Amino acid sequence: MNLAQFVRGSTLGLAFVIAGCAGNPGHGSTNASPLQVAYQEMAADLNADPSFATYEKYLSRELRKDMESDLGPDRDDQIEFLAPPFWYEELQNFHEGIRDERQCLTVNGISVDGDPISAGIEYVDEQGAIKIRAVEIAFFEQVGELPLEVWCPVRPDEI
Repeated sequence: MNLAQFVRGSTLGLAFVIAGCAGNPGHGSTNASPLQVAYQEMAADLNADPSFATYEKYLSRELRKDMESDLGPDRDDQIEFLAPPFWYEELQNFHEGIRDERQCLTVNGISVDGDPISAGIEYVDEQGAIKIRAVEIAFFEQVGELPLEVWCPVRPDEI
């Protein structure tokens, strides 16, 4: 099963409408934004330890709660579908900003399946730590169709 099939066929995929990847976490300029830095730190940690326990440290309480009912006992077997860094073969660019009072990061690149992919990731502050609240992915036919500005995901509670 590839990433696109997982997203189309799973309740969890619909809840997040997922995106991201553990490709090359070092891709980024020295002027990286705070959310980009948080994303790259997560990617580096997942590259070193590709487990759900590692990913869970980067998730907000709300997202962990939303995921509990959809995940079975073998969470580590699903990590490549759950964690955005594993979705990318190549990162193209990042866009960060605020949309509708939500702090979001957009990660554009090429998926592990070779498709242009964009992930919208919403971050929230949880006791001074930047945590992921929601993730959504979109696939495109051509690289030139990737978003040129930040976009925010639809949260599971908004569906």
